[in-house]
Amino acid sequence: ATVELLSDGRNIYDPLNAEQVNMIVYGVPEIELQPGFYYPATLLLFLVPLAQMPYQSAHLVWTVLGQAFYVLGIYAVIRALRWPQRAGAITLFMGLCLLSVPSLQHAIWGQFNTIGVLCLGLSYLALSKQRYGLAGVLLTGLTIKPHPYVLTIVFLLGWAFFQAWRWRFLLGFALAGIGQWLLAELWQPGWVWAFLDSLGGYLPSRSVIDWFWNPYQGVTAVIVLASLVLLAKNRHEPLESPAFAGSLSISLAVSALVVPLVGMMHTVVLPIAILLILFHYSRSAAKPFQYAAISFVIIYLLGWFVFLFGLSRADLYEQHIQWSEGVYKAVLPLLVITWSLPLALGKIKHA
Repeated sequence: ATVELLSDGRNIYDPLNAEQVNMIVYGVPEIELQPGFYYPATLLLFLVPLAQMPYQSAHLVWTVLGQAFYVLGIYAVIRALRWPQRAGAITLFMGLCLLSVPSLQHAIWGQFNTIGVLCLGLSYLALSKQRYGLAGVLLTGLTIKPHPYVLTIVFLLGWAFFQAWRWRFLLGFALAGIGQWLLAELWQPGWVWAFLDSLGGYLPSRSVIDWFWNPYQGVTAVIVLASLVLLAKNRHEPLESPAFAGSLSISLAVSALVVPLVGMMHTVVLPIAILLILFHYSRSAAKPFQYAAISFVIIYLLGWFVFLFGLSRADLYEQHIQWSEGVYKAVLPLLVITWSLPLALGKIKHA
């Protein structure tokens, strides 16, 4: 779509792009999952440079960059926390993240979620150094693929709003957001309305809550409202407090549960929440930290176990993805919320 925009001026949201991709890949103009452009046009900041390359080169560059963004985003949080300090612990954590099923699915599908992981990690690092304006600028990276980060953006902007000395965060976010919108507008005039219209062509999907019981989106509304109340309660908490970490983690996990998304690629941001949780439990008491760490390792290993078991038998083929999604899209966010609640409610204090 970006190549056609630059060469012929075709709108990136034009359905003809999806039809041509389908003809190239599948030999038919329509399939169930239409490969349309379902992102804000600000993604062109990354796609325009890639569109200058041959496809094979662009594919390789983007695959490598996507993984690099993932590692750098997580490492930025490690730098901000100054924990873990041992190289072996950092390597083990990074290895579990990179070799998880969602991470591999993200790389294979060439997705853009790790832009958000990178920008959230760098924004958190900037906040830890009290560079609020820069942190706000970096946070706008979450809007490039906003689906998994809606509650997180709301929480951080609200957190900054209720302390006047944090308003530079809001200013940086506003100025960078306007700049991104204008630059995208130069490439694709009127993109906002075209983007909203394009969402109607996206493959119908259900949130994790929809899997179970969610009449008229009522359960989702209750969960989101309860989360907002909890986030508002902690709007004055300092960055280094357990309550702030618990609130930020809950915002990420609840978004993973209530936003309808295809696949499990969006869960690649949850290691940031896991880092925050484990750090604050490690500073409070040894036993809860050990239980939390073991529970997260079990979940990541369980995701691989059900994936490989589904692949091991021909009669179970394709169920391996569904089972993995059950672990990473449902169980993992619920586990993050379970360990985050004591932090967010002020039940955990540093020793």
